[in-house]
Amino acid sequence: MIREISLFLIGNKTFFSKSESEKEEALKELKLPHPFKTYLQKSNEQDFIKELRGLVGNIYQPTSSNVSENNLFKAVLEFFVQSFGMRLEIAHESIAFSRVERAEVIEKMVPGENVFASSLRQLLLNHSYQDCVAEINALAKKVVNAPYIVVQSPREIDLELKKKIREHLYTEYPFSFPVFQINRKLIGGFRIFKGGTVIDHSWISRVLRFTSLTAV
Repeated sequence: MIREISLFLIGNKTFFSKSESEKEEALKELKLPHPFKTYLQKSNEQDFIKELRGLVGNIYQPTSSNVSENNLFKAVLEFFVQSFGMRLEIAHESIAFSRVERAEVIEKMVPGENVFASSLRQLLLNHSYQDCVAEINALAKKVVNAPYIVVQSPREIDLELKKKIREHLYTEYPFSFPVFQINRKLIGGFRIFKGGTVIDHSWISRVLRFTSLTAV
């Protein structure tokens, strides 16, 4: 991601002096997901340099760097929590496949020849679901003090319902990556925990009709 942004800015030296509409037009050539384009469109040169230094510092000195409320990191989190989240769920469901088959599934989910796309494919192929989720939530805690969200159900729920639940939770907790757990002792449907405390989940009944899961 840093490489793609750097190459883009080298080729667009006056980018930060442009209006937002001019930035939007210029960003059409940048092959990165929407959150990064939105960040660049709204950022200025001074803030970008400061936040980029924070991002790089966190890579090399994660324990001592201060990235609280870093907007570039917020764009990273927005990407991972939103569009990457379901890709991670799908990759996790293909865990029983052979490595070649999993690679084919991931290739279809994350097309593209740039370094960013290649890095995402390697991440999905070589790292466990649990490790990825733990890293995302640890970063979210560090950057915006995002709450840890757990969704429990008595049995495995399908991808469509997970997607609907994610979409709803994103409106309230945009930087939290929901963790789905099976609790076979659970009676009465779902439980959603925020930082270990049960929160209202009555809205789930409204999304059940969009999925094959009509009762639990």
